[in-house]
Amino acid sequence: MRIKALFLENLSAKIFSLVFALVLWVVVIGEKHGQVQLNVPLELVNIPEKAVVVSDIPSTISVLVQGPRTLLRTLSGRDIRRTVDLRGVGVGWTTIRILPDSIPVPRGLEVLRVTPSTLEVKLDPLKEVNVAVAAQLSGDVARGYKIDGVSVDPGKVILRGGESELVGLTAVRTRPVNVANATSDVEERVGLELEGLHLVSVSPAKVTVKVKVVPLQMERTVENVRVRVSPQEIKAEVQPQSVKVMVKGPLDVVEALKESEVQAMVNAQGLSAGRHTLGVSVSTPQGIKVTKVDPPRVEVVVAEQ
Repeated sequence: MRIKALFLENLSAKIFSLVFALVLWVVVIGEKHGQVQLNVPLELVNIPEKAVVVSDIPSTISVLVQGPRTLLRTLSGRDIRRTVDLRGVGVGWTTIRILPDSIPVPRGLEVLRVTPSTLEVKLDPLKEVNVAVAAQLSGDVARGYKIDGVSVDPGKVILRGGESELVGLTAVRTRPVNVANATSDVEERVGLELEGLHLVSVSPAKVTVKVKVVPLQMERTVENVRVRVSPQEIKAEVQPQSVKVMVKGPLDVVEALKESEVQAMVNAQGLSAGRHTLGVSVSTPQGIKVTKVDPPRVEVVVAEQ
């Protein structure tokens, strides 16, 4: 009876304590099994002085961390960093394992999994090459214009990187220079396309590309251009009465040229009456050049004044 009385004494308080203990136990168990996935920065250190890494190494690794939720809530991938020490690693391929316990996490947390768990690292002997730079253009210049020349300054750059990637490399391209709808020269300072190369340095990192843009030239023949006599008061006959004129100039200017804007003339000033052979001079609008007159000379018969 005494034992039963002890059991029943303050029964409500004892039940409350038991329930509280159970709740606390559930909370603690839940805290222990919380998990979070983090992206942790990966850094290669102590790379041999005369070597370069030429294999693709991720900049981050995925880490699964377990621990109390209160700690996990304040944890960030920026708080953790995994370094890979390459001191003493030789040229060629090396497999490096990343174990969960090699990830430095705060006390009370545990790393369950690392992805990737291995790294394939290739070291190449360091090599320096001097290569040409080719300009890369994008787009088309405006109608009636053309590219008359492209220059790159400097024309060569020095690359330092892995021997296997640089052996036989003679040239690299610039980033695209946009010349779309250009009607005048284009000048731009741009970087180089070096994707796929694992380089230690590039000198210089940028070059200047100059693109010369000029009007597209067009040739045209104007038929039956009447030859006039100057001064107008002189009475004279011209044989033949018209000539054929060939002109050249910017495409848009020549296309817009009217036949009436091409004028042929012979100068009969001071000539005596009779037959004369005179050269034909032709005038055209500004920007248009006369390349040929057919025939270049005509017969002029000057009448008695």
